[in-house]
Amino acid sequence: MPHSETWTARVSSKGRIVIPQPLREKLGLDGGTDVALREEGGELILRKVSRQSWRRWEGRFAGSRLHKDLAAERCRERRRDARRS
Repeated sequence: MPHSETWTARVSSKGRIVIPQPLREKLGLDGGTDVALREEGGELILRKVSRQSWRRWEGRFAGSRLHKDLAAERCRERRRDARRS
């Protein structure tokens, strides 16, 4: 396992931590960067979320009928399933 520096941060009363600036710069953690948190063996693992994540699709279909079309399709499926019962 490669050697890595150890950084220390304090958790605030509101549960917030500040990632030290040199580490943010090294990892490219700019304001607004999403991170994933995971507990593993009593340790907290923080991982930068890829820009290819679902967030890039957020708002993509705003103003479209997609949601209404999907809801209507679901209603049709329920009616069809009820008739089969």
